[in-house]
Amino acid sequence: MKTKTIQITAGSGPAECNWVVAKVLKVLLKEVTNEKLNYTLLHQEKGQENGTVRSATVQLAGDDKR
Repeated sequence: MKTKTIQITAGSGPAECNWVVAKVLKVLLKEVTNEKLNYTLLHQEKGQENGTVRSATVQLAGDDKR
């Protein structure tokens, strides 16, 4: 089983960047689930506004058959 680690971050960008990180994370996790891959959310830092994410680190695991 191969693993990959992905980090999504807003860096020092404005609050709008935190909103984008939250949306990208949501889409990523939906696609990973649809592809029947395993994932572990290693780290998630909340953004300043409700429902936003400043950064997230996700580890993906799956068979190397693609």
